[in-house]
Amino acid sequence: MQNQLEMLRIFKVAAESSNFKEASIRLSISPQSVTRAIKELEDLLGEPLFYRSTRNTTITEFGKQMALK
Repeated sequence: MQNQLEMLRIFKVAAESSNFKEASIRLSISPQSVTRAIKELEDLLGEPLFYRSTRNTTITEFGKQMALK
């Protein structure tokens, strides 16, 4: 389990990035670490933060609201 503050920091950068790979580059961590942190945060909150497909990652409305806080 990651530190909740670190998960929020990763989420904030991911929300500002075009995809998780870009976020991973900005954070100097692996794309898998970004994915794991986002998934863990989603599980903790009980809400999806991003819609994921094989070609696209889009922030949800709930994720947009979280990013503004």
